[in-house]
Amino acid sequence: MVALPLYRILGRTQLSVSEISLGTVQFGMPYGIPGPNGRLPELSEKESLGVIRRAIEAGVNFLDTARNYGTSEAVIGRALKKRPEEIYVATKLEPLAEELSDHEMKKNILASIEASRKTLGREVIDIMQVHNATEALLQREIIRDTLITAQSKEWIRYKGVSTYGPEAPLKAIQEDYWDTVQVEFNVLNQNCLPVFEAAATKNVGVIVRSAMLKGALTTPDIPASLQPIRQEALKLPDFFERSDLSIPQICLLYVLSHLQVATVLTGVVSADQLQENLAVRELDSFTTDQLREAREKYQANALLTDPRQWQI
Repeated sequence: MVALPLYRILGRTQLSVSEISLGTVQFGMPYGIPGPNGRLPELSEKESLGVIRRAIEAGVNFLDTARNYGTSEAVIGRALKKRPEEIYVATKLEPLAEELSDHEMKKNILASIEASRKTLGREVIDIMQVHNATEALLQREIIRDTLITAQSKEWIRYKGVSTYGPEAPLKAIQEDYWDTVQVEFNVLNQNCLPVFEAAATKNVGVIVRSAMLKGALTTPDIPASLQPIRQEALKLPDFFERSDLSIPQICLLYVLSHLQVATVLTGVVSADQLQENLAVRELDSFTTDQLREAREKYQANALLTDPRQWQI
């Protein structure tokens, strides 16, 4: 076992980012697993601002958001206003339709970048990501050219993609153009594991989301259709022989034990959740044998591990 670093270098960007960072969709819109009343969890702006500020005070220096995360960018902009710390923000373009013409594609990208700069209150966006970057979108030269233009005008610093499955991020890495890839990865869904080694070879920064599978691995009261996920989650402390850890901590530690990962996004909704997650920074990683055994045991079931296919 080795001690986990508090900060890691995000690939060729050379940004030193906190290994535990904030995913922020929940600060801008209802998000997560429906409760017993059938409603999605929802935070007030005051609650959201409080969590962001507590995270920064605890050393979190990387936040991930998107244009279509409701009011998330606006909340982040208010939370970071006049902060003396250097906080890095990654956002995502408005989703791009594959059938758009080059002219419309360029127009939409530039409009999205300008809207994010204004809403976040930042002259320069640290990382601009293509949202749900499919293999078809990655073939569009107009996207790459427009982002290069944005870099030359110092509207953005680095270019990234947020993807589903392993095929698109592997293609993005092969192109040797993108600075970061954001992928879903957790103990039950290891489909993107090949992305890690490929990214390390090209010095592309790896951002992981869905470490807790949108909360399905860690929420006690979940819909009946997702109960198989919860049952597997309850076995994790015994499987890893770490009864001293909570399930959220095991989920985060599993991701961070893959040292090719620069940072894992966490969607906390309270100061208590934040503190629980940040405690992982004091832990040793899982062993090589434990990681191998987990890979052998857990095979992804798309109907369970892909939230886009959930029937809830």
